[in-house]
Amino acid sequence: MLGGGPAGTATALTLARLGCSAIVIERTYYNTVRIGETLPPIVCPLLARLGVWGDFLAQNHRQSFGIHSAWGQAELHANDFIFNPYGSGWHVNRASFDLMLAQAVENAGVDVFLGAQLISFQKQGGGAWRIQIVVEGNELRWNAQFLVDATGRASMISRKQGAIRRSRDHLIGVVAFYATDARISAPSNATFVEAVERGWWYSALLPNEQIVVAFMTDADIYARASKGARHFWNEELKRTKHTKARLYAGIPTPVTQVVSANSSCLDETFGKNWLAVGDAAMAFDPLSSQGVYKALETGLQAAEAIRDRLSGDAEALLRYAVKLDDTFDRYLAVRGYYYTQEGRWPDSLFWKRRQTIS
Repeated sequence: MLGGGPAGTATALTLARLGCSAIVIERTYYNTVRIGETLPPIVCPLLARLGVWGDFLAQNHRQSFGIHSAWGQAELHANDFIFNPYGSGWHVNRASFDLMLAQAVENAGVDVFLGAQLISFQKQGGGAWRIQIVVEGNELRWNAQFLVDATGRASMISRKQGAIRRSRDHLIGVVAFYATDARISAPSNATFVEAVERGWWYSALLPNEQIVVAFMTDADIYARASKGARHFWNEELKRTKHTKARLYAGIPTPVTQVVSANSSCLDETFGKNWLAVGDAAMAFDPLSSQGVYKALETGLQAAEAIRDRLSGDAEALLRYAVKLDDTFDRYLAVRGYYYTQEGRWPDSLFWKRRQTIS
C-alpha cells in the first residue's frame, strides 16, 4: 500500500482480516493539515465493518446534525439528519482520524512505515514488485505480489503504469481555519454551504473548536481574481451572507491553503498486479461529502478484489474496475443535477460551466 490515508488503511485493514499480509508506506507522520473533515451518516456502517467504530467514537469527533445550504435561493434551507437511518454525520479532525485508522492497521498485525520516502518500485519476473524505501535514514527493500496505489489525486503508481487522469472540471478549494471565540455562543454544528457568483463556500465546526472554511471556485477564475485583488479572500467573503455571519467572532489563520477539488478519474484503474484505490482512482467534488466515505468503501472493495485475484480469479480486478466506473457515472449524474439547481448568476463563468456539465 503506497499511501496511508483512509483508502490505503482501509485496504490494508481488510486484507489483514482476509488473511493476506500487507505493508503500508506513508510519507508523513500524520502531523500535517489534512482537508476533508465532513463525514456523512452512511460512513457509520463502514467504520463498523472495518472494526474501528469504537475507536472512532473514543476520539470525540463532533456530530453534525445536518446541512444548511443557501443554494438556488438567498436564505438557508435545512436538511437535517434526524430521520437518517444512520444517525448524524460527523466533523472530524482528519489527522487524528487517519492516525486512528493507521493504528488499527498496526493492531491487525500490518507494518506501517511513517515518514517513509519511496525510492523505487520495479516489476520483477512473474509480475512481482521490488519495493525500495528509506525510513529515518534506513533503507528497506522487499518483494510484493501486488501493489496498491493509494497516493490520492497524484495517482503516482497508476500514472507510471500508463494510466491517464481525466478531469471533468478545474475546481479548487481555498481553505482557512478560524478559531472560535469562547465568549460567544457556540456556532451551529451543521455544515454550511453557500453559493455565490464565482463559486460556493463551505464551513464546518471542528472538534478542536476551529471552523474550517473553504471557498470553492475554478483555478483560472481564482488566478485572475487574486492577481487583481490584494485581499481576494476577504473580498469574496464579504459577498456572502451566512458564511461571514458565522465567522464574525472568529480569528482567522494568516494563510490560506489551496487544494485541488476537481472531479476526476483514471482511464485505467488496474493492471497486472496493481490497482488504484480512493482518490487515486476517482475523486469527487466536495459538494458530495463523499471523499472519505468512498475512500473507505473502495478500500474494502479493493481488498476483496486483490484476495480473489491472488486466489486465481482472473476477472476479480475487472469487476472491481467496472464497479468504480458505475459509481463515478452515478456520481456525475447527481453532481450535474445539484449544480443546475443554482441559476441566480446566468452570466457567471463558474455557473455557466456547470449548466452543461456531464
